[in-house]
Amino acid sequence: MTAAFVCVFAPERRVARLVDELSHDKRSTFGSLVQDFLEKLRQEIEASKHNSAVELLQGVRRFLSQAKSLLLEAGEIEPPIETLVPENEKDLALEKALFGCVLKPLKIQLQQTLISLHTQDGSLQKITDSLLAYQEGALERLAVRVGVLDVRGMDRAKAKLTLMQRSHSPIDKVLLLLQVCKSVYKAMGTQPGEERFRDWDFLPALSYVLVHCNIPQLLLETEYMMELLEPSWLTGEGGYYLTSVYASLCLIQSKPGATPSCSLTNEAQEYLREWSRRRGQEAKTQKDSQLKQVETIDCIFFFSLRCIYIYIYIYIYIHTYSQTKNYSDTRYNF
Repeated sequence: MTAAFVCVFAPERRVARLVDELSHDKRSTFGSLVQDFLEKLRQEIEASKHNSAVELLQGVRRFLSQAKSLLLEAGEIEPPIETLVPENEKDLALEKALFGCVLKPLKIQLQQTLISLHTQDGSLQKITDSLLAYQEGALERLAVRVGVLDVRGMDRAKAKLTLMQRSHSPIDKVLLLLQVCKSVYKAMGTQPGEERFRDWDFLPALSYVLVHCNIPQLLLETEYMMELLEPSWLTGEGGYYLTSVYASLCLIQSKPGATPSCSLTNEAQEYLREWSRRRGQEAKTQKDSQLKQVETIDCIFFFSLRCIYIYIYIYIYIHTYSQTKNYSDTRYNF
């Protein structure tokens, strides 16, 4: 069996293909929902109805959650997703499938709109200027006291960050970002005589790599992941390294041309607190919705079970009554 054949018929890929086909079928509830949303969002983008990038991405994330709930409830996927992937992989498979049928068609428009919004508010120019300001003497000016990536490591990091921009999937993006951050963390212990380092040494080391790579659009990419990733991806390593990249970008912008401290500005800290609270609330709402869905399914199950028991009871009663009546009629005839 060839690798291409296995790839096409892998369970996760099959789910993605089925969801994509369903998303183009306007006769289905899901297909109608997706196509209406794509058309509506494109019209809003053309009319410049979004005041900020966060507002735009929040609306997309809400739709992704709504569409996923519909897929789970409507039962329009054939064969049922439960027969294709294990229960603990179902949510991830649907999430990736939705990225393909919602984010992929919108990739160019979302990218252009995010650039436009960040150009209007001046943030894209600010990060561009700040990255340029640190090109000379970055190690000293960022107060890096640990080992950093060598030339080959820097090239690999830049290649991964560049590749990250080509993907439409927040999951694929964050996985590439994790690889870069882990390589930075690993390199921190390579400085001669520096066997131990502190957690707060990571931020200057990461900032140094971002300055060397010099990709201003990383600001947009970070925001894209922070707003579009499902809340469960924002815990553990994913959340830690993603917020570290955001913090590094804030650190680079805080005092261009001067040596920054390892602490963030009050504005950056407030943003991260508000973001953490908001995404945490989304996770709680999603969990409550899932529990309610399970309760509804349980009620339907027990109601159906009760109906079956009643049907069986009635059947037995009628069958027994019929036999008794036939027996009585037979005695009467005799």
